[in-house]
Amino acid sequence: MAKTNYREHDFLTMNAMQPPNHEKEHANFEYYDLHCPEGKIELVDGRVIVGNSLDGSRLLFDHILRGWSLDAATALGSIELWIAALREVYGPITDLDDETTRGEWSAPDVTSGGEGPDAGHRRVREHLSMSFFEVGEELGGEALGRIVMRLANNGFTPDTMFFKNAGQNTLHEYYLEGPAEMVIEAVRPAHRDYDDRVKRNYYARGGVAEYLIVDPERRHFEFLRLVNGSYVAQHSDSAGLYRPSSILGLAIQTEYLWPKGKYLGTRDEHRPFIVEQSQWAGKRKPPIDDGLSGGDLPFERHLDLQSVPIKFEEYISWSPEAKFEFWDGRIQISGEEGVRNTTGLLLATLGLVEACHFAPLEAWLAALRRRCDREAHDQDIRADWRKRATKAAELLRAKYHLERIAITGSLLSPKPLSFWSQPALAVWGVSFEQMQQIYKEVSAMNIDVFEADDHWFQQRLNTDEFRLEDL
Repeated sequence: MAKTNYREHDFLTMNAMQPPNHEKEHANFEYYDLHCPEGKIELVDGRVIVGNSLDGSRLLFDHILRGWSLDAATALGSIELWIAALREVYGPITDLDDETTRGEWSAPDVTSGGEGPDAGHRRVREHLSMSFFEVGEELGGEALGRIVMRLANNGFTPDTMFFKNAGQNTLHEYYLEGPAEMVIEAVRPAHRDYDDRVKRNYYARGGVAEYLIVDPERRHFEFLRLVNGSYVAQHSDSAGLYRPSSILGLAIQTEYLWPKGKYLGTRDEHRPFIVEQSQWAGKRKPPIDDGLSGGDLPFERHLDLQSVPIKFEEYISWSPEAKFEFWDGRIQISGEEGVRNTTGLLLATLGLVEACHFAPLEAWLAALRRRCDREAHDQDIRADWRKRATKAAELLRAKYHLERIAITGSLLSPKPLSFWSQPALAVWGVSFEQMQQIYKEVSAMNIDVFEADDHWFQQRLNTDEFRLEDL
């Protein structure tokens, strides 16, 4: 089998330069529309759990492979490790050009990881989140949803939680350290067990004082109070009010847990959270900025044949916002870096042996051959990229009179270029409007561009993930 030449695929734009396959893109969208995991990425016992189940993690991995190609995965980890994984799944392999006929491959069915029917989940979740947020400060804390709550080495993203940012919990920029005073989860029918049983156990062990489970489909709710390390079911009084022991001054009107109308924000909407006694101290306590944040650690995901435990520090630094969107014929997760990071975390969670079941042997071998070809032509590609970056810098300097432009990113990395590599420039002294125009022009040349003073970019300089070379 002839090996791929990097010039035929133009390594720097391997995805963008390929002619669109509308039939495949349509099939990818149909799969996304029917089978997409819920937008949650949590860390549980060292594994990334997507959409409330390990099958959700498998499903998201499947989406990435379908839309971004197997190259997105084989770019991470060593070639030797991938070959070892393939041998465990498919038997002896002589080399990457092995054309030995194998048995018929069957794709794993991971659609059970989809979010399933909504059954009122979103409407109730938003109703409770907005209602609690309105009274959070008056109760002496904050009520927020979908931020990470760290319990030991686990990271959960409750639908809504109330915390005081004092005592047993501390709010950092990207996560809450320690158990919230109260957590609320709105149940989806397909993942009822995860909220009812799994999270109940973790929240109890982690010290969450009050846990409210709301099931929109069954129109059922359960108040749980932590007593001596275990949850004990609680009941509302004769007026239908429940008063959490961990939040002084709060009463919850149980009949108002369900939204009144079809639309949020109406003036006559039910208000389930009642402030009976204000605890407002006159000033909100700001987050402490000494915690971990996205990009604090350079992305170097260790992989192995089997699952490799993920540390909380790695999770909070690499995991993107759990917003699963679709364009360009494939799933999107907070940009290309978000997809790359998610791919690495999922490979660590599943292990390379399980990952190899997601495509036939010949497809994996072809992806590895493409990687070998890129690495063999690394210096040629770098020279081509440098010429392209220099030309782009000359254009920007002439058109926008920029005083400083530098090469950054993959070109200056000592690591071999990969599927996820891209030539990049950093620019200084530009307005927001100029940056928008610069981005359009440079993107058309298949080059990334960063505003050098941006906080995100500075983080990567601080971790040595990015370097600078002035042009």
